[in-house]
Amino acid sequence: MTESVLKMVESVVASVISNIPSSSLAECPQPETAALESIGGAARDAAVVTGALSLAPGPAGMATLIPELAAVWRRQARLVADIAALCGKSDELTKELMMYCLYRHVDRRTMKRLLVSGGEGVLVGRAKKRAMHEALGILAGRLAKRVAARAAARWVPVVGAGALAAYSYQDTKEVGKTALEVFTKWGDGSKPKRRWPK
Repeated sequence: MTESVLKMVESVVASVISNIPSSSLAECPQPETAALESIGGAARDAAVVTGALSLAPGPAGMATLIPELAAVWRRQARLVADIAALCGKSDELTKELMMYCLYRHVDRRTMKRLLVSGGEGVLVGRAKKRAMHEALGILAGRLAKRVAARAAARWVPVVGAGALAAYSYQDTKEVGKTALEVFTKWGDGSKPKRRWPK
């Protein structure tokens, strides 16, 4: 993976977590049910975007790789914002929480570094700039490996696009699952109600 691709991935991730979208959804008395609907819709949207942008084979497909990832991550960020809104916790959605929700399933250890664990896991209100920068660098490296796999799939027309669409669908469901856990199981001040697993 070239340094330029790594830098592009890091730049897109930084942009996505820094530009938290607003949600048009209102707080809901039963947020889990509404969130599951939002997760299904977002997963379908992500699959359609990935499938459409992955259809072009070879070099033409390579040109759509970073735009496709950016579009999927932005859709996932909107999903996280919607789930926070449904749970009445939009004001708690920081870029650190956004990063955690979007990428916990990519690298749990790195995302846990955004947590301070003094017995109970407590999410830092604002992670230190250096810690965020380090986490972003490590995460970008992990994501760049996924970019390489996506690039290889683009050389197999139709079948590759279908596989990537299925992956985006499942990936988005993972993001939704994490966000739902964060905003329904964690109490006020982003504090888990249960002990964080080691």
